[in-house]
Amino acid sequence: MQTTGNLGLKKPEGTDIVDIADLNGNMDILDTTVNNKVDKVTGKQLSTNDYTAAEKTKLAGIATGATNYTHPATHPPSIIAQDASNRFVTDAEKTAWNGKAPNTLVSAAPQSDGLMRATDKIKLDGIATGANNYVHPVNHPATMITEDATHRFATDTEKSNWNSKPNLATTPQQTTADITYYVRTDGNDSNTGQANTAGGAFKTIGKAISVIPQMLNHAAVINIANGTYAETVSIYGFSGKGSITFNPSTSAINDSLMINNMIVTRCSIPIVVNGIKAISTSTDAFSVWESMNVQFLYCKSDSTALNRVGILGNCSKVYVYECILSNKNYGIYGGLNADVFSFSNSGTGNTVATYAAEGGRVSRIGRAPAGTLSTEVGNSGLIVSTGVINPWGDNTKWTRPMGEMHHQNVPTAQTIPAQTWTKVLFTEINNNIKSISNVANSRFVIPEPGFYSVDARVGMFSTSPVLSRELLAIYVDGIYNSTISEQYHAGKSDIIVSGNALLDLYGGQTVELYAYSDVVCSISTADQSTHFAIIRLA
Repeated sequence: MQTTGNLGLKKPEGTDIVDIADLNGNMDILDTTVNNKVDKVTGKQLSTNDYTAAEKTKLAGIATGATNYTHPATHPPSIIAQDASNRFVTDAEKTAWNGKAPNTLVSAAPQSDGLMRATDKIKLDGIATGANNYVHPVNHPATMITEDATHRFATDTEKSNWNSKPNLATTPQQTTADITYYVRTDGNDSNTGQANTAGGAFKTIGKAISVIPQMLNHAAVINIANGTYAETVSIYGFSGKGSITFNPSTSAINDSLMINNMIVTRCSIPIVVNGIKAISTSTDAFSVWESMNVQFLYCKSDSTALNRVGILGNCSKVYVYECILSNKNYGIYGGLNADVFSFSNSGTGNTVATYAAEGGRVSRIGRAPAGTLSTEVGNSGLIVSTGVINPWGDNTKWTRPMGEMHHQNVPTAQTIPAQTWTKVLFTEINNNIKSISNVANSRFVIPEPGFYSVDARVGMFSTSPVLSRELLAIYVDGIYNSTISEQYHAGKSDIIVSGNALLDLYGGQTVELYAYSDVVCSISTADQSTHFAIIRLA
C-alpha cells in the first residue's frame, strides 16, 4: 500500500483489501488539515510573511496621511535657541563695527591702515612739524668727517709724491733693515713668518723666500725647524749688498731637516745654506747656476740617484764644506767656467767623486767624496789639490777618523781567565776624531769606509803561576779577524804583548781587542802598558 507525499493518506493498490478503517483515517486527516487553513477573502491574497499582533498595534498608532509632511523653507528668529557661540546681531551693531580701524599694527604693514605701536607714537612725537621737507646737502666740508684706521684724508702734496714714485712691477723692492723669518711644518703660509711658533711661522720654505725683496741690502735669515718639506727650494734673482742665510746656527750634518732639492739661480749676493738634507732621487740635490757666491755647509744627500749630481756649479762660484754626498753619478760637479772649492767633504757610492768640465775648476783640500772614479775631467775641466802637507792629502791631522783608548785609573785591574779569549776593557779616551772611540763598549765604531791601521799593547802580570804564553787578537763586528801578537817564554811575572794590523773596513763596523793567556793573569792599568789605537790611512 502506498501513501501520499504531504498528508500521508493511504492509497490501496489493486491487490490490497479495502479497509473501511483506512478510509476513515484518511477522512479524519483531511478534516483536521482543512480546519487549520485560513479562508480566502475576495480581493485579498495570502503572503509568506506572518503578520503579528505587535505590528498591528504599531500600525494603529500612525496618523492617517503621515507620509505627506513637508518641512517649511524658513523659520522666524524666535524659533532659534541662541548660545554663547551663536548670537543674533543688529544692523546697527554691524554698521558700528565696520566703521572701526583695522586691528593690525601699521608698522607691520605700513601700506595699510592700522593701529600705531607705542614706540611709533613716541617717535612721531619727536619729529618736528614739516620734517619731511628736509633736503640733504649735496656735499659736506671735510671737517665734519670722522676719520678712522681705514678712512684717512691725504693731501694733494702726499698724492703727488706717491704718484711720482715708480711702479713696483718694474722697480724691485728694497730692504730697510735685517729680516728674519721662521719656517715650521706646523706653521701656515698665511702667518707673518716672524715668530717661531705654529701661529707665527710659515709652513713652506718657498713662502719665506718669496717675501724677501729681490733688492736685498741687508741680512736675511731663514730659520727652518726640523721636518720634511716636500718642495723644490728655488732661490732666484736676488741682488744688492745683503745676503740670505739658511739656519745660521747649524754646524753639523742634520738628517732631520729634509727637502726635495735646491736650485740657486742668478743671485749676485751670498747665499749660505747650512744643515739641509736633499732627498730627491730624480733631480740634482743642490745646483747653482750663474750665481756669484753660494756656500753649502754641513749639507747632505745620500739618496740613490745614479744619473744625478750631489752639488753642481755652472757659471758660478760655489763653496762646499763638511758635506756628505753619496750614491750619485757625480758627487761634486764643476762645469761651464764654474769655480768650486771643496773642503773636507765625504760620501760613498758615487760613480765619479769629483768632476770638472767645460772650463770648470774644482779645488779640493782635505777629504773628498769617494767613488768608482775619484776624479774625472772633460773639455778643459780642471781639478786642483793644493796645500797638501801629509802623504794622505788631508792637509790636517784632524780631518780623518782617529781614536785612542787606555785602561788607566781603574780601582781593580781586569782579570784574564786561563785559556779563555777575553775582551780587553778600556776606561778612558785619548783621542776621538770623527766619534770613532766608544769607551762605553770598549770598541771603535768606524764612521766611514777605508783602510785602517790598528795598533795595540796590553801589559799582563801574574806571580803564581807565572806567565808562559800570551796572545792578542782583533775582532771585527764581534767575530775573530786576526791574531796580531803571540809570546812564548820560560815563565815571567809580567810582560807587554803588542802588535798591529791593517784592516779594510766599512762604515758602522766595530773593532775590539781580545787577549789570551795560558794562566790566569791581570791587565796593567798604566797607559804606557795597555793602549788601543786606530787611524784611517786611505
